Amino acid sequence: MLAQPAIVRVIRNTPDRILIAAIFLTVAACSPAPSDEGADAISQEVTAEGRKGPLTTLHRGNVAEPDTLDPHKMSTVYENVIGRDIFCAVADYTPDGKIAPACAESWEISEDGLTYIFHLREGLVWSDGVPVTAADYVAGLRRVMDPATATEQAAILDMIKNAEAITRGDMPVSQLGARVIDDLTFEVVLSRPSPSYIYLAAGPRAAPLPRHVFAKYGDDWVRPDNIISNGAFLLEDWRPHDFVHVIKNPDFYDADKVKLENVYYYPTEDYNAAVKRFRAGELDLNTQLPTQQVDMLREILPGAVHIVPGLTITYIIVNHEKEEFKDVRVRRALSMAIDRQAITDKVMRMGETPAGGVVPGAVARYTAPKVDFMAWDMDRRRAEAIRLLAEAGYGPDNPLTFEYRIRATADGKRHAIAITSMWEKIGVKAEILGTEIKVHYADLQESNFWAADAGWQSLDNPEDFLYLARTEAGPQNYGNYSSARFDGLMNKALQIADITKRNDLMAEAEAVLLEEQGIIPLYFGTNRNLVATYVKGYADNGNNTHPSRYMWIDFEGEGAAIANAE
Repeated sequence: MLAQPAIVRVIRNTPDRILIAAIFLTVAACSPAPSDEGADAISQEVTAEGRKGPLTTLHRGNVAEPDTLDPHKMSTVYENVIGRDIFCAVADYTPDGKIAPACAESWEISEDGLTYIFHLREGLVWSDGVPVTAADYVAGLRRVMDPATATEQAAILDMIKNAEAITRGDMPVSQLGARVIDDLTFEVVLSRPSPSYIYLAAGPRAAPLPRHVFAKYGDDWVRPDNIISNGAFLLEDWRPHDFVHVIKNPDFYDADKVKLENVYYYPTEDYNAAVKRFRAGELDLNTQLPTQQVDMLREILPGAVHIVPGLTITYIIVNHEKEEFKDVRVRRALSMAIDRQAITDKVMRMGETPAGGVVPGAVARYTAPKVDFMAWDMDRRRAEAIRLLAEAGYGPDNPLTFEYRIRATADGKRHAIAITSMWEKIGVKAEILGTEIKVHYADLQESNFWAADAGWQSLDNPEDFLYLARTEAGPQNYGNYSSARFDGLMNKALQIADITKRNDLMAEAEAVLLEEQGIIPLYFGTNRNLVATYVKGYADNGNNTHPSRYMWIDFEGEGAAIANAE
């Protein structure tokens, strides 16, 4: 049975940073027993009067504080949640996670899969009454690719013709493969076939740009006192570290079907505190829930716990610019020492599966390779890891020592303690440093770390997971991994239209990535949400996309059981 540090000492050295120093006392469990706080509480039906706010207001727990509300600069899932609500792209996700027309009523795709022609709906307007035109959508795409915008995930749309040359600064943005045909029609030309493109066209990065407002304010166009938008909701207020408040947009093309008048999004990095707010009727739904409370929550909140397989991976990146991690033997040793089965079964315990690769097994039409040592028992893996470290010059007299950065959530701390304990068994000393999620990812994008955890949620396409390791991924390739073999195979695969041949070549590329341990995979995750049963229009889906415009509050049917904590 896995041993772990039993006591964790928390030292706060800045408001954003939490240094976690483990005092190593061996216990026979991998994590504390699930909390039964409130387990004996009486379950009661939530009444309309018992929850916070009017029935036309939805309160959403949304993981973390957004760094921006600029759709073309959004880079996190929790920013995209808000972005999809306040901006309308050509397509959108339905409640069950499928793609459907949004501000484009239709589109056509050429036989070779390289040309898309989008037809906008008539009568679209910005929230200031100015018409939305095809030129606004083209301007939005150009802004994403403009190096001056510094979009962190610009490379995810590099299938658009000339996008790569533009982001490198080798070509003007006017040469992007996107052009206006008329006020309601525009064309996007790709440089290679991409099954992902239409899904990406449904995200905030493909939102139109209000050119008249941008011309006046530049990047400040998204400040609360300047911003206009074209989505189902409009920004009303943003109080940092408190909430983002949006109100219904009466000029939205489908406004008659939007039942909510207000939506509040709250940063809920403290999962335990979020559960208390949910039980008190202050949150109607919350993304994420604490592992140690899941059994209790299922018992006292029947129907509110939603855990389904997701297209997500949690992984470790090492900074390839650090001398220690340039050695593949060191990277393989660190990866070998991690007992992923113990982490999923004893630490996480919510349906996660050990990751022997980077692309989730749930991705369709893809045979994912696994790193070679996944089939070995842990004794063999630890022995080989110690041997590799010794070859690289590390041992009892010269232990490998580094700082391990984590997202300071309850889950992040739990698996970090387990992982560093596993590394200790091969003589590695890793000091855990936790930061709030927003700070964590900002540091990763600046390569301000030695080793760190990260998570990624993407599409049903291997390209969108392997993207993380491409040299062209820029800041999203946090560890600055760069492999000519991997990039060569990926670039070749991206030019192939036949899905089977394309994916086979991507599998070869992934095998190279795993051989070199450019990324250290940990586990494939689940989508975990708390949703009150009075919230209607919500549906579980693998993408974990839940636009607010489809939801409403209804107490006429089944009520929501919530524990009386008193």
